[in-house]
Amino acid sequence: MTRTVFRFVDHTVTPDTAPDAPPTWHRFRCLGEDEAGRACGAQSPGGEDFAAEQRWTFEHFRDHRDHTSYAQATERPWLIVPGRTGAACRR
Repeated sequence: MTRTVFRFVDHTVTPDTAPDAPPTWHRFRCLGEDEAGRACGAQSPGGEDFAAEQRWTFEHFRDHRDHTSYAQATERPWLIVPGRTGAACRR
């Protein structure tokens, strides 16, 4: 008879801050509407520089004074890492 021991390990998810981790990426999208009620949907180019992406909202607003609502999308790398070891289960 073969005996097997399983150990259950809790895991957690945490931001990947290692030097070789992919960069955090940002983009803004206009939620404003045109005169006909159609969604604008214009988007910033997207990139690692949050301030540059945020600046796009003001540039877009300059040209479309009634477009005052924006959505932000952020892509950040995360890791699943083991935590404490749980109880053993013998089989």
